[in-house]
Amino acid sequence: MTLRANHLTVLRVLLLPLPYFLLYQGIWGRVAALLIFTALGLTDYLDGLLARRHGATRLGKLLDPIADKIFLVVIVVCLIDLDILPFWLAIPIFLRESLVAEIRRTGIQLEVTELAKIKTTIQMAASGLMFLLDTFKSKIVLVAFLAGAELATIFLAVALFIRDGRLSGRMHWAIGLLGTALVLGMTLTERAIYLAYGSAVVIITLISGGVYFVNGIPALFSKGRVCILRALLTCIFPIFPLCLIQDLSHNGLWAIILILSMEYAAQGLDAIATPFRKDLSMFKSLFIIPLAMVLLTSAKIGFPIPGIDVHMALILTVFLYAFYLVLDLIYNKDVVFLY
Repeated sequence: MTLRANHLTVLRVLLLPLPYFLLYQGIWGRVAALLIFTALGLTDYLDGLLARRHGATRLGKLLDPIADKIFLVVIVVCLIDLDILPFWLAIPIFLRESLVAEIRRTGIQLEVTELAKIKTTIQMAASGLMFLLDTFKSKIVLVAFLAGAELATIFLAVALFIRDGRLSGRMHWAIGLLGTALVLGMTLTERAIYLAYGSAVVIITLISGGVYFVNGIPALFSKGRVCILRALLTCIFPIFPLCLIQDLSHNGLWAIILILSMEYAAQGLDAIATPFRKDLSMFKSLFIIPLAMVLLTSAKIGFPIPGIDVHMALILTVFLYAFYLVLDLIYNKDVVFLY
């Protein structure tokens, strides 16, 4: 059997629960989780190579960005739960992902920029550094790791320059970002490092979406009020489950991760199906999302549905999204699985 890009993408998603579980199993469990996160992050690079070698499929074009977003969901939810990343810093990250997905769903064509291609790698790397610092509670480990990584990257850059006579843009990014992370690690306090790395992720995430926003938002507004309302609801929805993180133990985070993962899976599915037929996202935007918002708001503040607890609200929301996702898959099965 030939190993293909889709196999690695599916494997990346299926193995994500393992590092999530290990993060809460003490220091060596955390180290194991970091190693697995790193290995899974490398599969993102490898499946890109395989896709270029064997040719991309429609299913692959759907799965790869969904897998990246699910990876991001797991990492960010855990960072918030462990009090590493402030809740308010996560909001722009999810806002950007949802808005770009909604722009694509409306059929607006957007060219993928170079920064957008490496944005996920930067998010993974910065998150890994924050987990590393929180695991050992020592700047020495972080600084030593970054110094070694920077030296190794410089030696690699020199070797590539001697061989090719030039350096790629990504190598310049790697040297610059590692150097910046090293300087911040050496000069800031531990808490300030978390804030600086998190802020850098937010800034790069938003900049990577800049071209999409400039070209996509005016086109989105030209689609009319209904499209604007749908985009607004889709973009603000992630805030509702994220608000409940501090009301749960880490054993209950799976529901939040599952809800956000299904939301991004639905966004990707609707976006890839849009050129071929009218999608079902109107039903999600105007029924599933508002109902989920009511359930999650009621769990948080006791209104408008009194007496509903956090766990019940999350479970009901999981079932709502599972129902929609199954319906969406059945409706679009011939589009998604056509190679």
